[in-house]
Amino acid sequence: MALLALNVTDDGIIPRAGGALIPALQVSLTDLPKGAPIVILIHGFRFSPSVPSDDPHEHILSATPTIDCWKALSWPTALGLTGPNAAPGLAISLGWPSLGSIWRAYGAAERTGRALAGLIGVLRRSHSGPITVLTHSLGARVALQALPVLSADTAIDRIVMLAAAEVQSACRHALDSPAGRKVEVVNVTSRENDLFDFLLERALGTMPLKTLGNGLPKAGPRWLDLPLDNSITLSRLASLGYSVPPPDRRVCHWSLYLRPGTFDLYRDMLIRPTETPLSRMRIEASHRIAPRWSRLFALPRPAAAAGLVEGAT
Repeated sequence: MALLALNVTDDGIIPRAGGALIPALQVSLTDLPKGAPIVILIHGFRFSPSVPSDDPHEHILSATPTIDCWKALSWPTALGLTGPNAAPGLAISLGWPSLGSIWRAYGAAERTGRALAGLIGVLRRSHSGPITVLTHSLGARVALQALPVLSADTAIDRIVMLAAAEVQSACRHALDSPAGRKVEVVNVTSRENDLFDFLLERALGTMPLKTLGNGLPKAGPRWLDLPLDNSITLSRLASLGYSVPPPDRRVCHWSLYLRPGTFDLYRDMLIRPTETPLSRMRIEASHRIAPRWSRLFALPRPAAAAGLVEGAT
């Protein structure tokens, strides 16, 4: 796949390499095989394409990250979207301004979602293949906020959200739309993220709020809660050929993309959505997501003795 780096600015979406959006898309789509997938990658909190030290295109959105950071695992490379053996298609890395306070970034995510909807509308008019989206953290809000703006004809095919930084009520509102009723959503969770979920709920207001780390009950067949700290889930995935080890930290916001084996699963869900039906990975509701804090306050394990918290600051 080709990798097209785009940035969201006050003036709309522009190519990172310069120039105008439409000509850049036309060049990228010219040789795209009919029916080939378009995969859009969206980062979360505390990045900005305009700040070199926080540029997502030199971090997780880069095929060859230059920022020296233990979290800078290349999504395009891990997904097999780039290189000589990459599957046919187009990968788009979308940078947006998410520095500053959580309140500022949360608002920026909504505006970015509207810009994303415009981008997807252009892609739909030019290409008939599936459009899928991978997000982490506040990137989930970006993708969800695009849904009310899109029509049923321009809907995203599937969103895979890792440690989604969004609340249930906002998500239900986004899904209650023509595009929201057509999209498939995989909500990948782990109780390693409890602290971050709790802080987001407190930051957004005093009314009772629950983040998507608690799942989305009664969301319907096009929604899948996928807890990767659940032994039953991991066994089900192993039976399907996806070997994902259990988590080894009490607190970590990034393990859902840093843990070995996860990108083998995400790759198939994003590139081959019709070949990876959600029903294959679904487990009984009573086993889906453990209670909050169940991981943080579990009895100590030998592997955790050296360090209980990873990335809590």
